[in-house]
Amino acid sequence: MPKLTVDLRTNETLTIGEARVRLERKSGQLARLVIEAPANTRVSLPARPTHESAEQALQGGGNG
Repeated sequence: MPKLTVDLRTNETLTIGEARVRLERKSGQLARLVIEAPANTRVSLPARPTHESAEQALQGGGNG
């Protein structure tokens, strides 16, 4: 699959098909994106560890 890398400054907008993605704020490794897309466009977030799974990882896996 082809790949495109884009650098955005604050308040710049990237258009993908009918969807628009705007970089609202950037601080360190955290960025706030505003996504405007038709209602039938699927938008999903990356999976994040739950508090319990993160706590288990800190305790060595929690298996024993």
